[in-house]
Amino acid sequence: MTDQAHHPLGSAFETDIYVVDPEDISRIGESRVGAGRCESAVEALNRELRVQVVQVVWAVGFEPPRLPDIALEIMAAADDVNTSADSLAKLIHRDQFLAVRVLRVANSATYRPADRRIYSLAQAITRLGLVGTRNVVVAAAMAQAVYRGPRAKLLESYWRASVGSAVGFQLVEQVAKKNADAAFLAGLLHNVGKPVLVWILDDLIQRKYRGQVSFDAVAPELVHLLHARIGAIIAGTWNAPQGMIDLIAHHHDRLPPAKQRSAVRKLRLANLLWEIWDQDPTVAVLDPSLAEHSAFARCGLGEPEARRVLELYPARIAAMLAT
Repeated sequence: MTDQAHHPLGSAFETDIYVVDPEDISRIGESRVGAGRCESAVEALNRELRVQVVQVVWAVGFEPPRLPDIALEIMAAADDVNTSADSLAKLIHRDQFLAVRVLRVANSATYRPADRRIYSLAQAITRLGLVGTRNVVVAAAMAQAVYRGPRAKLLESYWRASVGSAVGFQLVEQVAKKNADAAFLAGLLHNVGKPVLVWILDDLIQRKYRGQVSFDAVAPELVHLLHARIGAIIAGTWNAPQGMIDLIAHHHDRLPPAKQRSAVRKLRLANLLWEIWDQDPTVAVLDPSLAEHSAFARCGLGEPEARRVLELYPARIAAMLAT
């Protein structure tokens, strides 16, 4: 057996790095210093920022980001069993950015047989399938509409990680013979609160706290603490299924609700697979010894299924991130 204390997945699967106490959300305005110590000016300012960010989100008139109308039309059409490749191609042709992304993924090494390049959107849709095309469109639309703005490099890293989680979650559910299609969307949406918090925090600092506090000093904790609940709110405005909204809201809880517990384990495993692959994106297959880690067993996967995930993951994620 692999020594899990020194394993690439390590013990982090269960550590507080990946979880949040829901009580922290309701106590966001309370001081976090221990008894017998006065709160410093920096700590007080950080607490004030946390409160103001929450107030912005809950304020009347707050408008969360939304996907472009054309992306929503494409998603609805792709989910309709009566949609043909030709009719979906006509829709996608209306947005050049989305059309290019679909063709690029369809021509990636993962989906291109015998080096046969295609130039027709209808052919690309046939190659990817309706659901595969929908996944490419949603990922591209989110990159275009949600993961743009200030702190471009940080937002791009968030988007790439979301795609990485989506691919991993889909693969885990696929080998477990569960709802892999829904898993991709859940993985893609689960961190959507992060870019919104970056926008809000950057704006607050620029308008009210310039020179008093550094974005880099306060963003990691604040984004980690709030993104799950904020992401659930945004997913609700996009009419995501309630089960997906609940998963987004609770994916960092120390003890998620029973209905979400299995999905949370799989999503955390997907996040960790992304982190491992992102350290060396050139690998063709993730280390097969990872299949022995108990994280897979917690997700109901035996070693053969785990090895299948590790084998397929690098090519799938490379295709989705194709440039």
